[in-house]
Amino acid sequence: MGTCLWSNDGIAQYVISDYIYIYHYTVNALINKTYLTTYIKYSFSNTKIHIYITDIINAGGSMGITDRDSIMEDIQEVKPTVLLTVPMMYNRIYDGVRAKLATNETKAKLFNFGMKVARERREWFDEGKEGFAPLLFLKWNFVQRFIFSSVTNLLGGRIKFCCTGGGALSPIIQQWFGDIGIPMLEGYGLTETSPVVALERYGPTEKTQGGLQAVPGVEIIIVKPNEMEELEHGEEGEICVVGSNIMKGYYKREDATEEVIYIRPDGSNDRVFRTGDLGILSKDNVLKITGRASEQYKLYYAPKFNEWVNSIIPGKLPKLENDSPRLVMPFIDKEGNLFGFNARAFRDNELRYITIMIDEDMPKIFGLDTVNFSKKYYVIEGPIDSLFIDNSVAMAGADGNAKGLENTENAVFVFDNEPRNKEIVSRMERCLNKGYNICIWPEKVLDKDINDVILSGLSEADLKQMIDDNTYRGLEGKLQLSYWKRC
Repeated sequence: MGTCLWSNDGIAQYVISDYIYIYHYTVNALINKTYLTTYIKYSFSNTKIHIYITDIINAGGSMGITDRDSIMEDIQEVKPTVLLTVPMMYNRIYDGVRAKLATNETKAKLFNFGMKVARERREWFDEGKEGFAPLLFLKWNFVQRFIFSSVTNLLGGRIKFCCTGGGALSPIIQQWFGDIGIPMLEGYGLTETSPVVALERYGPTEKTQGGLQAVPGVEIIIVKPNEMEELEHGEEGEICVVGSNIMKGYYKREDATEEVIYIRPDGSNDRVFRTGDLGILSKDNVLKITGRASEQYKLYYAPKFNEWVNSIIPGKLPKLENDSPRLVMPFIDKEGNLFGFNARAFRDNELRYITIMIDEDMPKIFGLDTVNFSKKYYVIEGPIDSLFIDNSVAMAGADGNAKGLENTENAVFVFDNEPRNKEIVSRMERCLNKGYNICIWPEKVLDKDINDVILSGLSEADLKQMIDDNTYRGLEGKLQLSYWKRC
């Protein structure tokens, strides 16, 4: 009889709730085996935990409870065949192995030889070669038994494959585990989808297991961002989910619920959940995640900023000596045309932000290509801060000028939280005088801007709720501002 071990770490629910599905697809390989996963404390209801436990027990497994501080010791005792945990734990294993190798030159050389053989084997599979390569597989069996076993034994010595979810896994680490003979499968899901949407399937080889595929009972569709038009296979759009796993809604937040759930217009009355993620669905229904729908614009790195600017606008920045790198945030209109960009310095001794306009007649606004002016949107001071809030734009300079904005009655201006900054106070007063909605931060918030608030531990959903709860206009806004600027 198998065993499943839980720890207080990460969101393995992305894959553990789909355990029963894995079981159906791999019954011959996994029956009567041992399973190890992790669990994030207090993140989901006890009822859901009981459901997951029941799934595992019904499939012939048993379960133990562990903690992040003792997980490696418990792995040794349980000796699982399937390990389910978050990227952080795999990072720990990877870093731990590298640290040990750094202290022993002989072992390091042997391990490097083993990785060389593993790469040859991976390339052999990736190239789709058939038949048998005696020498290659002889070397592989040797390194797996006498070199990589020192790592696999740390994981109990019986691992068939690993699963991960709840965060981005480094491709390097995924490949590293695959190279030592432990396939790494990723899961995809959200709390609002209960939570599993898609999972890589376990297969007989170390090649990618066919990509992310919807779990039974769940349908994935791709639609145009901010629209309901479903796209064809191979087209990039917003990932949407159809199925009984979709939440009923956000508690006492009907407006927020309406933003992410709509009724499918095909007459089926299916409820569709917008994930906010961008992706492509192949003809074989394999999902590839490409980014965030609210972040279709890209951030770029220019190692020599002045030189790069001059390649677009000749002679714009004549001083090329001591040219330095910058983070570039492009201004793009609804048609996809680049009309300017904002660039942030990495060095403290340089001008922090530089704004370059290609079309001087256009407004200095970041995010015009993604914002939906027909519903509530947020006008943020800085481009980076705007990345943390859906349906937002950033005004380079944040002077409260509404040029380039539409339906300003739907706009909420969110300035930095600097009550004693006369310039910001003046901008806020101008917005109120024009009849705009503005956010006036509550006294308990001590962070300077949205970026700092996020880094302090507040979630994106809670941040957005805080802004909505502290939005004012008219006389009420002027009274609130009068108090705020004295804080």
